[in-house]
Amino acid sequence: HYNHRPHRALDGRTPAQAWQAAAQAGKLARPAQRPIPGPFHVRQVKATDLGVVPAGRYRISIGRQWAGLTMTVIRDGDHIAIYAGNQLIRALDADPTRSYQLKQPTTHPTDNAR
Repeated sequence: HYNHRPHRALDGRTPAQAWQAAAQAGKLARPAQRPIPGPFHVRQVKATDLGVVPAGRYRISIGRQWAGLTMTVIRDGDHIAIYAGNQLIRALDADPTRSYQLKQPTTHPTDNAR
């Protein structure tokens, strides 16, 4: 009965009419595009001499310039972000088929020799 009687707060429309109009306009609440994140993990870890940081079951390459420095690793499932202080060093969606996550591929073949 309530949903089918005019309501002052709805400018004389019934709640059912307001609901229908919102549904047609696409203004009803919908599930999020990305699920609400599950539990995430934050750790302070030291980068190895080769510039590798452990993150759960993964080992993430960040580059030798970060060797020996303490990093903040935030892991949400397979999504990983690595910070040096407040500077984002690397963010990635880890490949679950590999434990070692390479740096982004270089564009010039001689970059690997340096």
